Amino acid sequence: MGADRGSGAIKLYGAAATGHQVLRDFDLVAATSGGSLVLGGLVENLSLNDLLSYFEDEAKRRAIFSPTHSPLYRFIEFIEKFAKIGVGPKYSADAKLLAPLRSFRRKRGARR
Repeated sequence: MGADRGSGAIKLYGAAATGHQVLRDFDLVAATSGGSLVLGGLVENLSLNDLLSYFEDEAKRRAIFSPTHSPLYRFIEFIEKFAKIGVGPKYSADAKLLAPLRSFRRKRGARR
């Protein structure tokens, strides 16, 4: 997600709007992949600007979306090159869970 895609919510709510302010407008929210990271940040009440920074800042993006290093996936990746099919996880599930949790906790601790 770049500034173009993330700026829609910022234009609507303002960069300083918090997750809880945004979530008040919805009865139900569902998300997958990068959207679930955004939803997690909204639930943690991060500002929209902070959330957008996770996708714009390359170091933060790489911490979250780090390639999987599983030997099994490396074998699958080798096979995919020749079969021209997409199978298996591209990114590490552990990194997609742990990197945002660490960052969200730091932000939460700074607000208290």
